Amino acid sequence: MWDAQHWHYRHNKVAGYIHRTIYKDVGLQVTDRHCEHVPERVVNVNGTAFMWHVPVVTVRTVCIILHGKKERTCLLIDIATPDDSDVNKQKKLKN
Repeated sequence: MWDAQHWHYRHNKVAGYIHRTIYKDVGLQVTDRHCEHVPERVVNVNGTAFMWHVPVVTVRTVCIILHGKKERTCLLIDIATPDDSDVNKQKKLKN
């Protein structure tokens, strides 16, 4: 079974990949390899704030926030990584 530290590491790598992809789509400079991407807490580009793990008042913790100041919109992106610790156990049972 995974411990919380392993799950958190995996979660942050998946969220970091999505964060890097968003940066790349809007034309921000990114690293060549997604595993080397280190997200900044807040970046403002053309009236949109890109936020990474910034505390906000919601029911859950949110990983990525895109806040369009001009349009007065906010997109909350929450990443969920499944616990796949039972995959090998189920594979053995099938064989």
